Amino acid sequence: MDFTEEKIRFINKDEQLSAEADIQSSLDGIKNILNEDSVDWYDVVQDERLDYFEYFNDQPVKLKKFSYIASSRPYTVFRDSFFTNPDNLRSNDDTDNLNIYDGSESMIIEPDNQKVDFQGNTSEEEEFDPYTDSYQYIRKLGTNYGSIRFLDSMQNTLDYRIFVEGFPVFSDTEEGKFSVEFSDTSQEGQRSVEIQANLNMIQVPIPSDSEVEVPSGKEVLEDLYYTGADPEKLHSLVVGYSWENIEDTGVVDLEPAWYVQYGNSWHKSEDLMQQLQESEE
Repeated sequence: MDFTEEKIRFINKDEQLSAEADIQSSLDGIKNILNEDSVDWYDVVQDERLDYFEYFNDQPVKLKKFSYIASSRPYTVFRDSFFTNPDNLRSNDDTDNLNIYDGSESMIIEPDNQKVDFQGNTSEEEEFDPYTDSYQYIRKLGTNYGSIRFLDSMQNTLDYRIFVEGFPVFSDTEEGKFSVEFSDTSQEGQRSVEIQANLNMIQVPIPSDSEVEVPSGKEVLEDLYYTGADPEKLHSLVVGYSWENIEDTGVVDLEPAWYVQYGNSWHKSEDLMQQLQESEE
């Protein structure tokens, strides 16, 4: 946002495109919020080796640690959101998994690990837009999973995640993640879609004043370079919340940490540094 010229600009850094528009409404309300004493400001620095558009905090910051009571959502939430005609379905539960299907659409629910795998087709009557087409499935979930936002796209796959306090949630077992993949089919005018998700979700917050100090992004970047990270494989660096199931309690701890998109996958920064160190030994 440009307060001097009263303009807002959007940047597509992958295609090096920008869009600009005039702001018609008054900016006084936003300026007042930014000037409030309760707003904390932090110095940031730029590292063009990672991204010309991104800036990182220069000093460590303290972020809240959260705990939630977890629950498993009924599979019907996904059934009603993903299937074209959810009222006319057949099912097969003769195996360990539940299989729901109708014509060209199917869904497999694995109760042991709470995984959901939906497969179907999308029409290509209009120009294909993976962002719009994937969102048509995710938006139907409504508020059943809290705040779901788009995080990244790699090749033909788009990932959405649960966000807490504006930060994405990461899990080793893919809780809180919604992966949508498109691929071509042999049938003209159609494209196949596969959605992978998990029934587990965080639901009721447990009050806590606990905080965790997170190192500066500048320090994390320097440590990654020092341990041998390939700058060509470093695509993004974000603060996220790590999903940790507390065994036999039904409680999930969410602890802030830096996450790195390295190659085609996300890693907790300290885990990636350990892998890089072990590969050099």
